Amino acid sequence: MATNRFTGAEEVSVFDNFLLGSNLQATVEPMDDATVKVGTFVRWDSVKRQRDSLSPQEKYETLTLDFFTQADYFLLENLMISAGLNWDALFTLDSYFDRTDKSKMISAFSPNGSVIYKPWPETRLHTTIARRSNLPTMQNVYGFRAGNLDVGPEKILSLEAGVTQLFWNTRVEVEATFFYNDADDIIELQDRSSPIPVSPFVNSTVEFDNTDSYTTIGTELLLTLNWNNEFSTRLGYTYVNTDSQGRGRSLDAGRGAPPLDDNSALLERPKHQVTMLANYESSWGFSGYVQGSYQSEFYDTKALSGDPNEFDTNEVVKVQGRFLINGKIAYEVWKGVKPFVMVENIFDSNYEAMRGFPQPGRRIFFGINAKM
Repeated sequence: MATNRFTGAEEVSVFDNFLLGSNLQATVEPMDDATVKVGTFVRWDSVKRQRDSLSPQEKYETLTLDFFTQADYFLLENLMISAGLNWDALFTLDSYFDRTDKSKMISAFSPNGSVIYKPWPETRLHTTIARRSNLPTMQNVYGFRAGNLDVGPEKILSLEAGVTQLFWNTRVEVEATFFYNDADDIIELQDRSSPIPVSPFVNSTVEFDNTDSYTTIGTELLLTLNWNNEFSTRLGYTYVNTDSQGRGRSLDAGRGAPPLDDNSALLERPKHQVTMLANYESSWGFSGYVQGSYQSEFYDTKALSGDPNEFDTNEVVKVQGRFLINGKIAYEVWKGVKPFVMVENIFDSNYEAMRGFPQPGRRIFFGINAKM
C-alpha cells in the first residue's frame, strides 16, 4: 500500500517482476590430478511498478550473463591449488522513461586463486585471494529518480583464510573463516549535475554513481551435523565490521549519502547474518531442504524512501532486519535427472534490501537438474 501524495488516499502499489534464466556447467578431467570446470549463467529480468496513481509507470529490462572457468590441480596428495576467472555482463535493454536510447553493456572480469592443504585427514586449511566485481543492480541503472546508466561495477579485493575440522568420524564439522575486503568504486547516491524531470510532479536531484572506497573485516562460523547418511543440518553465523574505514570520496555527497570517514557505518550492509539449513537426501531418489536466513538491521538514507518530503535529505536511518524461509524438493525420475520445485520467501514476508525498494514476495520455481 502507498499513500497518494495529494489526496492522502491509500492506494495499491504495483510491482511485477518476471525473470527467466538457465545455467549450464561441465566438468572434465584432462589428467589424473587435475579437474577443469566451465559454465555459464543467463538471466532475463523484467520489472513493472507504480507507487501510486500519480507516479509514472516504471518498466525496465536487463539481461545478465556470466561465464566462468576454474582449474584444480593436486600438487601433492594433500595439497591442491585452484585458479579461476569469471566474466560478468549486464545488458540494459529497455526502460519506460527517458533512457531508452542509452542501452549498453556493463561488464567486468573477476580472477581468483586458492590453496587447500590437509595436514591431517580431519583438518583442512584454506586461503583464497580474489578480485571480485559487483555489477550494478536494476535499481542502480533504472531506478525512478536515481537510476544512472553510466554507473560501473564495484571492484573488491578479497582475502580469506580459514580452517575446517572434523570430529566424531565426520559426523560433526566445524569451520571458521576470517575475511578482509578492500573495495573501490562502491555505488552510492550523489548529486546530479543538474536536476532532470522524471514525472510531471517530481524532479530527480540525485543519482547512483561510483564514489567511495572502504575496507571491512569479518568472520564466518559454520557448524554442520551429519545425523546419518541421509539427513544433515547446518548453522552459520557471519559478522562484518560495517564501519567504513573510508578513504574519502572525490565528489561531495550533497543530497546523497554523507561522505565516508573512519567513523561512518556503511549503508545497506547488515552487521550480523545467521543461516540455518536442514537437508535430506534419501536413497530412493527424494531430496529436499528448508533454509532460513536472518539479516540484522542496517543503515540507509531517507533519499530513496519514496516519500516526496524526503527526496532531498541525507539523513541516515535504520532499516529493520528480516527473516526469510526458503525450500526445495526434488525427485530423481531417472539416473541423474531430477525435476524440482523451489519456493523462495515461503511466508511472503515484506522486506527491503535497500530503503524504499520492496523486494519480491513468494516466488515459485520449477526446473530439472540433469547430470550426465
